[in-house]
Formats: sequence, structure tokens, C-alpha cells
Amino acid sequence: MLKRIFTFLLILALMPAGIDAQNVIAGKSDDMIAGDANSDGVVDISDVLLTVDFVLGKETASFVKEAADMNKDAVIDISDVLLIVDKILGKGEQNDDDGTPQIDDDGANPNLPVLAPPSPGRHPAGS
Repeated sequence: MLKRIFTFLLILALMPAGIDAQNVIAGKSDDMIAGDANSDGVVDISDVLLTVDFVLGKETASFVKEAADMNKDAVIDISDVLLIVDKILGKGEQNDDDGTPQIDDDGANPNLPVLAPPSPGRHPAGS
């Protein structure tokens, strides 16, 4: 899972532009943009990095929890990071009317891939 996240972060770092001010969350007083964790008006790699810092427990002065909570479960975690990455990459465009991703009854985003467990007998290097 970490390898996938770092791959996404590397790809995003090499991308020249983020998402402009679209997919504004309706009903919010500040016209908050879903995924714009730093509230700069653009969803880009800086929002991913800020959300990762928050998940890891680092101090985040300009973090907007409501914007980073992409799956609207009131918990900021790795699934929100991946949903922000997906938004930047243009994946997971099946959204509810308010711009948030659709979530299954079990709390999963149907747009995210299901990762297979490692093959038996295979261990990470150094183990």
C-alpha cells in the first residue's frame, strides 16, 4: 500500500498542474473545494502532502479537515489521501450531487481498486 502511495506522490510531483476551482462543495459558507486541504483554491500535490502529514500526526497549521475528508466519514485517513490523488489524476469521477465520491454501504469507494494480498511465501526484501 505504501509503495502505491509513494508512486502516486512521485507521479503527482512530476505533474505540471493541479485541478482548478471546480467541484465546489455545495452548502459550505466558504465555497470549499473537495480535496483542497490547504484552501488555496487548487487541488494538487500540496494537498496530498498536507493530508499525509495530518494522518501521520504532524503539525498542520493550514489544514482544512472538511475539505480533506473526501469520503465524508468524519475521519481523515489514508483513504482520503488516495481519493485526493484520484481526483488529481481524474479518476473516480462518479460523485454524488455535492461533489463527494459515492460510497458503498460498507464504507468503501467503488472507484478505488481492490488490492490483492501478497502471494504466500513472498516476503519484502530484508525479511
